[in-house]
Amino acid sequence: MKFVYTLLFLLTSSSIIAQESIGFTDSTDFEYLIDYRLPDWGYSNFYLSNVGVGINNGINKINRDRNFSGSNSFQTNRFESNQFNLGFGVAPTYDYFRESEDLNMKVNTSLSFSVNRRTNEQENEDNNSGVMNTNKVNSSLGSERIDFDINAETQHFISSDLFLEGNWRSNLRYDFNSSTENRNQLPEITQSSTTRFIYFNPGAGIGFGRIRNVTPILRALRLNERYKALGNSSISKQDIEFSSVQFTRYQGYQRTYDRPLKYFWNDLNNGIQGKLSSLSAFDIFYLNDLFNENLGSRFEGHSVTLTGGYTYFNSLSKIDFHGSDPNRRNFDILRAANVELNAVWYKNLNLNHQLSANFVNQLYFPLERRNSVEVAYSSQFDSGWLWILADRFQLNNQLRLRYNRDRVKDIESLKEHNLFTNISSQLSYFIENRLLLSASLGLNQTYRSRDFTPNNNLFDENYSRSTWDINFSVSLRYYINRNLF
Repeated sequence: MKFVYTLLFLLTSSSIIAQESIGFTDSTDFEYLIDYRLPDWGYSNFYLSNVGVGINNGINKINRDRNFSGSNSFQTNRFESNQFNLGFGVAPTYDYFRESEDLNMKVNTSLSFSVNRRTNEQENEDNNSGVMNTNKVNSSLGSERIDFDINAETQHFISSDLFLEGNWRSNLRYDFNSSTENRNQLPEITQSSTTRFIYFNPGAGIGFGRIRNVTPILRALRLNERYKALGNSSISKQDIEFSSVQFTRYQGYQRTYDRPLKYFWNDLNNGIQGKLSSLSAFDIFYLNDLFNENLGSRFEGHSVTLTGGYTYFNSLSKIDFHGSDPNRRNFDILRAANVELNAVWYKNLNLNHQLSANFVNQLYFPLERRNSVEVAYSSQFDSGWLWILADRFQLNNQLRLRYNRDRVKDIESLKEHNLFTNISSQLSYFIENRLLLSASLGLNQTYRSRDFTPNNNLFDENYSRSTWDINFSVSLRYYINRNLF
């Protein structure tokens, strides 16, 4: 027991006796972020993400009313279900970013593996001209998913704020599902399925504005704060600008020298007029710890982009009903031309708070004649608030609204609207330079409505569906390799 008490004392007191970073002296002094300019620089990260468990609970309600004009009869449906979902996943991910005044490039690739188990209890009431039928269904679903994504975007500036853009989005996914269902004490129904999806969407366009990654200048400002915390006066504006450029070169030191930190700090010291020469080894170690600080993904500026592209979607599925019905095989291809208008805005209120907004409008024109949809429209708005709570803690808050509707061929009377709302918050803690612990909480609401009268005027239908669910997850991210160049 004495050993346990001693260990707890050492763990809790280590943060007290260690030299701590004091944060930004004046978090409102962000003129450097506005004036930030750097030569060609970038970074790459290779990490394991989404390593953790997610819990989701949802409520689903459906109301449908039909009034038959010929027979003066009616039909109503009331459906309500409760769903519980438990999932686990892991995703190796590679990010690449490159920026200069002439060219910006972003690449993201990820390979994810996930396992989910879901149980569902539902009750359905069907009132057909006064005759009430009630059905109760209990079901369970197990699923495994393998998902591979490649997304890339490049912007070539032909003037200070005018650029040409090219992008690529692609996905390869395999789903393996198995389910059981019990309906009103009837024999149990079991089935399994395997589905493969292929999707890619290349595009090109033109845009106006500029968004800069301002993370290196924040590293330089944190160097200044740590330098002052050691009892020194502030370094000059020119020294801060030189330091930010020096931080972009760090990967070059890693690839060139056996002892990269020695040469990095020596060149930095020479570039800021020897201000580090009088510091002790412990103080240099304290300055070097700024590489471990969590600054978030920090950007500044705005842009508006108009692009056109081609969408290809291919799905193949095989369903096995385990003897109750013949196996079924489905194959489908969807091709479409698309137009997208995208507006992005980032603003750092101060050195600890960043606001962001992203507004995307898309039009899809299916190229398959057999497709019943003539035009598909979607609009999505995202807003975010990044709050740097401390050197190793950050809070990401997000609001997402997504609306879509399809115009169906030869059916003028069909009016359908779909609205999805998400509010989420994620607290992240950088345990050390390679390990990130995150906890997230989200609330989702999906609403769908439809007014429909067939061409033969047989009935009028009013349909609405509302789904609410709340999810909580805890995950780890481990950085295998982090490079700055």
